[in-house]
Amino acid sequence: MPIYPVMDEPPILQALHPLEIARHLTFMAHELLRNVQRKTLLYHGTDRQPLDDSVAQVLMMQKKVSTWASRTVQEAGTSELRKGSLEHLLCVATHCQTLRSFSVMSAIAGGLTTSFRHKRSRASWNESPEIHQVFKIMRDIPENSSEYRRVLQDHPLPCIPDISKYITALLLVRETMNDFEDAEKQIVNFRKPQRLASIMSEFRKYQQHPYNFLIFEPVLSFLDHALNDSE
Repeated sequence: MPIYPVMDEPPILQALHPLEIARHLTFMAHELLRNVQRKTLLYHGTDRQPLDDSVAQVLMMQKKVSTWASRTVQEAGTSELRKGSLEHLLCVATHCQTLRSFSVMSAIAGGLTTSFRHKRSRASWNESPEIHQVFKIMRDIPENSSEYRRVLQDHPLPCIPDISKYITALLLVRETMNDFEDAEKQIVNFRKPQRLASIMSEFRKYQQHPYNFLIFEPVLSFLDHALNDSE
């Protein structure tokens, strides 16, 4: 069951249960993911990229979540408030991990590690015994795109991957595999389009399995405002 806050006043972060924040961020992320067009992903970053900016929107949300997480900790008024914000967002990240909302999870964890570099926030890190979970979350995310995608195969659907891993995987195929087996004889290397199609099909699988969440508009509105305010 959803854990709805009392919304007599404009909400603050700590008034929202971490699970509800995770659910609503996951819903927002998947809505953008499912709108990504095949050609937009396939040719992202090339001169053949369509005008559709659906991939850029997904990447922008990940950036917004990371910035929001970092600024929420840094801009809290006191050391105690920073510690509270840090631990609250850490709970959100771990709920995202449970929901298999991996793009949001890594964006939050990345934002929290960024906050560690700021002297004002570092004391809050040292006072929080749970903080090592953030580093563990980051360590558990494979850097290699092939390994990342392989690990994702072990998780049931629905699931939200980091789209940048698919951009990298497609780029590697385009740049490292020849278009022709024999350029002089114009013998097409059919393994290249097959490999691209396989990666695209894998990504499509995540688009086709949405989350069945009940959405609370005030929470959605609060998070949308918070993310846009962090730009």
